[in-house]
Amino acid sequence: MRECIQSHSLSFNLHLSPPNPLFHKTKQFCRIKASTKSPPKFPRKRRRNPHSLPFFPSPVPSSLPLHSKNPQAIYKDIQTFARQNKLKQALAILDYVDQQGIPVNPTTFSSLLAACVRTKSLADGRQIHAYIRTNGLENNEFLRAKLAHMYTSCGSIEDAQRVFHGCTSNNAYSWNALLRGNVVLGKKRYLDVLSTFCEMRSLDVGLNDSMLKTGLIGLYFKCGKIKLAQRVFEEIPDRDIVLWGAMIAGFAHNRMRREALNYTRWMINEGIYPNSVVLTMILPVIGEVWARKIGQEVHAYVVKAKGYSKQLAIKSVLPVCARLRALNHGMEIHAYAVKNCFFPNVSIVTSLMIMYSKCGVLDYSLKLFNGLEARNVISWTAMIESYAECGCLHEAIGVFRSMQLSKHRPDSVVMARMFDICSELKAVKLGREIHGQVLKKNFESVPSVSAEMIKMYGACGLISTAKLVFDAVRVKGPMTRTAIIEAHGYNDLFEDAISLFHRMIYDGFAPNHFTFKVVLSIC
Repeated sequence: MRECIQSHSLSFNLHLSPPNPLFHKTKQFCRIKASTKSPPKFPRKRRRNPHSLPFFPSPVPSSLPLHSKNPQAIYKDIQTFARQNKLKQALAILDYVDQQGIPVNPTTFSSLLAACVRTKSLADGRQIHAYIRTNGLENNEFLRAKLAHMYTSCGSIEDAQRVFHGCTSNNAYSWNALLRGNVVLGKKRYLDVLSTFCEMRSLDVGLNDSMLKTGLIGLYFKCGKIKLAQRVFEEIPDRDIVLWGAMIAGFAHNRMRREALNYTRWMINEGIYPNSVVLTMILPVIGEVWARKIGQEVHAYVVKAKGYSKQLAIKSVLPVCARLRALNHGMEIHAYAVKNCFFPNVSIVTSLMIMYSKCGVLDYSLKLFNGLEARNVISWTAMIESYAECGCLHEAIGVFRSMQLSKHRPDSVVMARMFDICSELKAVKLGREIHGQVLKKNFESVPSVSAEMIKMYGACGLISTAKLVFDAVRVKGPMTRTAIIEAHGYNDLFEDAISLFHRMIYDGFAPNHFTFKVVLSIC
């Protein structure tokens, strides 16, 4: 240490003192001595000024340089931050690997774009798009579709259209993302949907006919156009399990339980056996109509098939736990699902949400809902149902409002449930607002919607409006007739209610157990 200090002081004095012969000899001696040693391979690190260090620590993990030669470890770090929606940290690592010249794979970029969709971070999405260009992946069809979805989800159709500028790919999936974005944004974008579709066809982009028709069936069911959905289905000669599933799901979601069971029988007679998705849809229907014998047949089929049976068993048992208010058993099933990595299965999560709400543990339902990365109409409906089940009706309305702002628009089932909530709160103003949305989407032809609408006006004391809605229904079945009887009962018009009950029987409509319940309460 002392020698080192002396050498530094010698060097310092040599540079400051005037030139003399001794200086030249010392310099020449140093050159000779230096030539006898091999030059160092790495330059000596300069000592950084502590005042120049950043005040805040870097978001890049300190362990990252240690595995810079292992890209998979880096990808894992980025994807972990992306799943947690920590885009700042993920982008810091992405900037580091870009400076180091380490390539990034498409899967990592996909997870980052998904985080941008969830957080609606358009600026971060554009930055990630720039990194995709840097990595030479801009023409990757998989990422092209993800970019289009990200831009449309963040409200920038213009950026999504630029993704396709000069595109020569005939891949339908990326174009579908652009079409979907225009549809989701709604407003005045419907003409853009048609123009994009025409451009897609002009470039000879192939269409997936089966997917298109399945989507059309789902669209008709959501709009309450049951006969149109059946007509499309009957026009398709080669029906696969996906197509049959779309029909069964449509009937089940519109509470047409007998039709759902009939189509399941028809499917099996055609030689197509139900998979786990179809069984998941049909089991609650079997329970609702008390078809014990059919349920036993399905149970035997599941035991014999053995494949997807664990998940199916969970989905079957959870409604039973909900009905029995068996919280402890439900929590055990929840733990079993987590242990067997059945998450994030939206069907299992929504069943758990309903179970917890019926058992009075609303906090768990809310946590499960907030933890869902990919929500669908069923999960939104389950959250509304969970709040309503626990009597938190104003909170249920709040979820309904949030759903309206999301990419998932309320369907006929949600509308019917909201009318029921308005009935309990006597919220006629909100009921009229939803009535306008029903007329706009042509949901008034759905029996459950028209029935709940009639009951809502009756519960709010507007019996004349309830009569107008009832008279406007073209096909008046047992559900709507029971609703108008109940509406008269709400307003103490008991004789008129009984008269409507007799008229219902006279017109040849058999009363169901709901009808008898209403009439007996009036009596």
